[in-house]
Amino acid sequence: MQDQKRNYPKFLFKLEDISFPERFNSRQFGPYEHPKTHKTIYLINPDGKAIESGLIVAQMNLLFNVERIDHAETVRFLMDHPENVANGGESFSLTDIEKEAKNKDSNLINELQLESKIMSLDLRKLKATASALLLNYNLPKIGIQAQIIRRVRTPQNIGNGKTEPGYISVSRIVDAKKTLILLDVSQMMEYNIISINQSGIYVHGNHNLGLNPDQVVVYFEKEQALYGLLKTELRKSLDAAGKLDDGKEDLNLGLN
Repeated sequence: MQDQKRNYPKFLFKLEDISFPERFNSRQFGPYEHPKTHKTIYLINPDGKAIESGLIVAQMNLLFNVERIDHAETVRFLMDHPENVANGGESFSLTDIEKEAKNKDSNLINELQLESKIMSLDLRKLKATASALLLNYNLPKIGIQAQIIRRVRTPQNIGNGKTEPGYISVSRIVDAKKTLILLDVSQMMEYNIISINQSGIYVHGNHNLGLNPDQVVVYFEKEQALYGLLKTELRKSLDAAGKLDDGKEDLNLGLN
C-alpha cells in the first residue's frame, strides 16, 4: 500500500504598499531582530549560509510551496518579519491559502447565520442595531435590514493594518443588552425627553445622567425606575408621532 502523499501548505506573498504598480522594480527585506528571542534572523541559502542582503523580490505576488526547501526557508524568514502585515507592518502579507479557504468557509457560515437572525428581528431591535452601528434607522424595515446585512458582509479595520470579518462586531451589538437602551437614549434626545449640552445629558434640564450616551446607559442600568418612567414617556411621544409600531415590545427592561 502506497503512503498517502503529504499535502504541503502553500503561502501567497503579496506586496501591500505599492502605490504605483507600473513603477515597481524590486523590493528588499533584510535581516531583522526576532521580537521574542532578540536574535538576528537571516534568510539561509541551500548551503546553510546566511544571506546578508535578505530577500529581494522582483514580483508583487509570489506563491511559495513549502514542499520546496528554499520556499520553506523563505516562508520561515518572512513569517516573523516586522514588515509583515500580520506583525503590524505595512509592506507585505503572507497568507496560508488552505487555511484562508477554511476560514472563509467558516466566516460564510457565520455570516449566513447572523443574517438569518437579523431578518427575524422585530423593527425596534433592528432600529437599535442600526443605531449602535451608526447607520440610518429612520428607514422602512427592509431598508434597515439591507444596511445591517451589508455591514455584516464588509470587513472592518481593527488597526495596525488588520481587518476582521464584519459579522464579528455586528454579532456583538445584536447580542448586547445595552443596544436597545442606546436606541431609547437616542430617541429620548430626539423627542427632547432628555437633552444634551456641553456639560452632559440631562432629564428636563436639571438631573444629570452622564456625559455621553454610553454613560446614560450605565445610569439607566442602575436606575431602572427612572428608565421605566422615561421609556413610558418615550412611547407616548412615539405614539403621538405615529411611530409606535417600532416600539411594541413590552416594558420589561431586560436588564437582568
